[in-house]
Amino acid sequence: MILQFFDDFGGILEVAGIWFTGIATFTAAYVALRVANRANRQTISVWARPMIEVTRGVSGSKVDVFVLSATNLGLRPVTIRSLAIRSRLPRYDAILMEGMAGSSPLPITLQDGETATWRFQEITPESTNWYRDLAEHFAELGSPWKWLAARNVRFFVVTSLGNEFFAPKERGLRKKILEQLAAIGETK
Repeated sequence: MILQFFDDFGGILEVAGIWFTGIATFTAAYVALRVANRANRQTISVWARPMIEVTRGVSGSKVDVFVLSATNLGLRPVTIRSLAIRSRLPRYDAILMEGMAGSSPLPITLQDGETATWRFQEITPESTNWYRDLAEHFAELGSPWKWLAARNVRFFVVTSLGNEFFAPKERGLRKKILEQLAAIGETK
């Protein structure tokens, strides 16, 4: 009886070893493919926030601007073809046009570690506040939706491969849009 157990036990160990080897081989191949794909993947860090631009000199003028920046963190070149804004609840998309003088051109190809920056004046040459333009669109949505839309606004860049890279939600941006929403509510 004891000898029969050891014969069966050896067979069990053999089958378990075959299964273990198969699973280990599959896992190794899966990990190798993931690492290879990750090395060639597009990776961009994006941030967007309102800032004050101060020029040096006698006048020392200050201009309120909104800055959007993208840095290529990957190993392969990345072509950024457009800049956009999105609010998910409810869905709203808008494309940003060229920034102020000195902003990076569109489309632009970034090599590893290169950064592109776009600046937009808060007060446009037509003397309108572009935060107010967003707020006016959101105000048309009705009560809870306009506040949700304003709180979920995010900027992103779109690459030539169609990948979208989002900036983190920016509290300063939300604050400016919500201020404009409140101002619109007071005028109605």
